[in-house]
Amino acid sequence: ALQLCEPSAEAGFCVCLVPSPSDWAGVSRPPEVLIAYAAADGLHLARASERGREALAHAECQLDLSVPLLCVLELRPKPSRIRLALGTGGLEFEHTLREECDLEVFTWLWDSRRGEALFFDCAFSELMHPAGQDSSVHSGDQRPAGGHLEPPPLAGS
Repeated sequence: ALQLCEPSAEAGFCVCLVPSPSDWAGVSRPPEVLIAYAAADGLHLARASERGREALAHAECQLDLSVPLLCVLELRPKPSRIRLALGTGGLEFEHTLREECDLEVFTWLWDSRRGEALFFDCAFSELMHPAGQDSSVHSGDQRPAGGHLEPPPLAGS
């Protein structure tokens, strides 16, 4: 969650994406750096380049600066795309990337420093393996809400 404290504030996530290897471009390819952020006028996605920020997407809405915002950022595969949404629903956008990217990315919190913004909490999770599930656990195992495995029933009981 984050809170924009001034109308000029911008804050969100900086994401470093690595393009997947391809036949025509090989495996040694430069990463793409994207900035997904909230500003007083809505949600934005921009590409960081030598020339500065290049706008890619914008979901327009006047955000309430008096309350924290839960911003949800997702990287989805095939085709590779980024989704940025408010946790309360309603305001969101999805942007298809120019090319396929690895699903493992580098992500960090970002603040433009054009106005005061506060970060309260940040959680990262892999959508392919929802929280509470371990990909190494067999599908027949039962996991309670706490995430601990119960011992298997004894034979004959």
